[in-house]
Amino acid sequence: MIMMLKTLNIVTYFVTASAIISFLLSFWYSQNNDVENTDKYILICYFSLLILLIIFILEQIIPKHLAVKRIKKSPSDFSKLFKLFIFLTTIRNPWIILRDIYHGNIVEIVLYKSWAGLKFFSRSRTTDINEGVVVLSGYEYPIEILDIVSKKQPIIIDCGANIGFFSMYVKNKCPNARIFAIEPLPLNIELLERNLKQNSFNDIEILPFAVSHDGRDCEFSFTEGHYDGGTIVPTNKKGNGYSQILKTITLESVILDYKIDCVDVLKMDIEGGEYEVLAASTRILSNCVKTFVIEYHTNVMEDGRNYIVNIMTKNREFELFYETNNLLGFRNMNIACKN
Repeated sequence: MIMMLKTLNIVTYFVTASAIISFLLSFWYSQNNDVENTDKYILICYFSLLILLIIFILEQIIPKHLAVKRIKKSPSDFSKLFKLFIFLTTIRNPWIILRDIYHGNIVEIVLYKSWAGLKFFSRSRTTDINEGVVVLSGYEYPIEILDIVSKKQPIIIDCGANIGFFSMYVKNKCPNARIFAIEPLPLNIELLERNLKQNSFNDIEILPFAVSHDGRDCEFSFTEGHYDGGTIVPTNKKGNGYSQILKTITLESVILDYKIDCVDVLKMDIEGGEYEVLAASTRILSNCVKTFVIEYHTNVMEDGRNYIVNIMTKNREFELFYETNNLLGFRNMNIACKN
């Protein structure tokens, strides 16, 4: 078994090199209007990607150790080669990322296109494209765990919408979804609005707030280049840090103000603020949230995973049904949304 895994690793290196070289050659021949060679190398590139996909499937099937209980890997745990594979199979114009190299320290707004038909603006030399790829590829939030595709008009609340990746991902899969995108940082909201407009997602409601436990104004901190990591929780991060006072909103006020009877999916990625919000929101979650997907942050609470599981399952209303190394998925056993 171990020998088979080692062999797969060696083959992965060679096939990945083949994919990259074929892609570069196809691009070079296309610039020289050589259709025959362009098509040939594109075919080789796609064939290499297919082999990589098969290898990935085999790696998931082969048990690393029969005595170890396995959970699904989060994208941050993937190998660099597999991250490259995800990037190439998610982004239709991957060469755009080279602008990071050519433009030095200049942050430029670039337009990416996905194979799923989405277009989105991203800031070069930031974490934007990393977040975009892991979400739009479906590896962070597999569509099957959200259980919304068959619904007529599911209601989604996106807490920590950033520049819109999760909202766009869901809307693309389920065009009739009613989505509330909650994002506090003005720098992100500007791109969020542009991205939704770029894809004609004009019916997504943007709420310019941070999610908190009490709805009071608070200090919001973020680091330059890491605009997906802004938080209302005090941190000890060093570097180019910034902060500003922003308005906040509670989950209960969102649900009550918009007269929402049942939330099909509540996604939460609020960089450490989840612990206080959960402690103050268990009643509203139990009453009207069907599926709850939350990213937890151990830099704020070391035992954050167990803390969240205990809160969500103590009354036996929610069941933990999905888990990665930093993400938990819960399903409410007592309600059924009719959206």
